[in-house]
Amino acid sequence: MIGMGPLSGRRPPLRREERLLLLCARLCLDDRTHQEIEGIARDGVNWDVILERSRTEGTQALLHTHLRNLEHIKARVPLAVLARLEASYRGNWARNVLLTERWAELIALLTREGVDVITHKGVALIHTVYPDIGLRPMADIDLLIRPGDVPTVTRMLRAAGYRTPGESMEAEEAFRGYLHFVRDSTVIDLHWELAHYSRFEGIVRVDHDGLWKRARRMAVGGAQGLMLSPEDLLLHLALHVTLGSEFGRLIWFTDLDAVLRRFGSILNWDRVIEEAARWRVKALLGVTLRICQESFETPIPTGVLPSLLPGRSRLALLNTCIGTTCPPNLSGQVGDSRIYLGEALMMDRLRDVFRVLWWSLFPPRAWVRFHYGLTSPWKISLRQALHPFRVCYLAVKHFR
Repeated sequence: MIGMGPLSGRRPPLRREERLLLLCARLCLDDRTHQEIEGIARDGVNWDVILERSRTEGTQALLHTHLRNLEHIKARVPLAVLARLEASYRGNWARNVLLTERWAELIALLTREGVDVITHKGVALIHTVYPDIGLRPMADIDLLIRPGDVPTVTRMLRAAGYRTPGESMEAEEAFRGYLHFVRDSTVIDLHWELAHYSRFEGIVRVDHDGLWKRARRMAVGGAQGLMLSPEDLLLHLALHVTLGSEFGRLIWFTDLDAVLRRFGSILNWDRVIEEAARWRVKALLGVTLRICQESFETPIPTGVLPSLLPGRSRLALLNTCIGTTCPPNLSGQVGDSRIYLGEALMMDRLRDVFRVLWWSLFPPRAWVRFHYGLTSPWKISLRQALHPFRVCYLAVKHFR
């Protein structure tokens, strides 16, 4: 894990390769963006680095589409790189077609049994905000059901040939609020909580009753399912990219930008702000939207960010920890200590900032058991006693 430099509040500038990746992570490019991409390519870039980073960031298919359409750049890109990018796009498309077929089968099965299910993340996004299903990689099918339906749906999935990874993994997954089912190459993540993050339990409060009331129809071919309302979709994606994924991939910021451009004209921003306050994720949402606006020029109404962002002092600390002007991991891996502190600073209430920091030092036994992969009671106790010292050591190391 690499620290991010001195406590100046400044992030290292993006290299040409990183800047090119960021520009090509948009669904649509305007003339000014075209010109900047062409200028970067003309100055010379390491295409091997771009190829590998775009794979890690989940943006190979988007990069393929933009490079293919920019004639002045195509001649500068090695043919082997173009071939790899095209193969990634075709692979995405084929896998997403398969997962969509499996999703339709599942929705029909659950509907016949009278089980309501909300589809979120990948399947919902590629069929509502992406113009081409091959542009976004998708590893699994994410479904949200009501807690009382878990036994019924588990039985139905097993009857349909899906299997779980075994008792030990099932216990860990249940602790994290979902179950993992696999059949051949199809993976299903079955959630009964939209965002279950143990460090923020009792702090972040997703309004599940409201989710179900506000859910909207999603039609894909002949299949009819449910997806989150645009407002709830925005809130969930902000939660996923921060607390759920620790700013891990560029494509998740593309998701947010795509949602805001697709639903911006009908998005009820008053409801977004109201629900963000209810869920206690106003600051978190504000930071995420600011990154999108700075990185993608995402259209956000005037007055929204000031009503969401934390105060100056906390925002300055967040800039020091993770940065708030471009996706944090793009200019280098952000160490756990910075991420953990950054996540704590994004809590709406000051007492919750200290509560999360305390939890980070003294987590419960269940978390220690699953996080470190331990089964022996005495090893769990030992690791629990040593954990605060490990956190402090890493903090000093990363913030030097």
